Amino acid sequence: MNVIGIDFAKTQCGVAMGDGSGPPRTTSVQFRQPTRGKVFVAFQDWLRDLILTEQPGLVMCEAALLHVDKHRGPDTARMMVGLSAHAESVCARRSVLQRDVQSQTWRKAFLGTGRPTDPKQASLRQCELLGWPTGGIHDRAEAAGVWAYAHIHHGNSRGVMQMLSMGSVKRFAQ
Repeated sequence: MNVIGIDFAKTQCGVAMGDGSGPPRTTSVQFRQPTRGKVFVAFQDWLRDLILTEQPGLVMCEAALLHVDKHRGPDTARMMVGLSAHAESVCARRSVLQRDVQSQTWRKAFLGTGRPTDPKQASLRQCELLGWPTGGIHDRAEAAGVWAYAHIHHGNSRGVMQMLSMGSVKRFAQ
């Protein structure tokens, strides 16, 4: 089954795609628009086109954080929730299964811990260790983690677990 993993961010989204038989293809997409509404429209159009091209059986998204703190203002929280809602509606319109996963949950499966000291760098290091291309962009690395979690629980569990175990062998050998 082809899976799309999405990591939402305020300025760009990381995306990972593939059937789990090999490393995911990753990219990042920016939706710079003059208003939040236009960002949502651009996101909807992009995701619709991606679904038509990739024909996924599942779109797994990192769950939107609903809290506001010193790192996230209300605009960021609103953007994350909005992107998540629009992903759900685009997938429903295309009859594609869509699920959300909490960041600690996919990180535990992908990194071995749900709360690494520096999650973005930990995801980049894991992808580098596995030989998964990210172009050094943490949003792409985090999308790969979401993608891996999706396959472990809903897709090509055997293929992704084999790739992850090879990373463990490489880590042990270092």
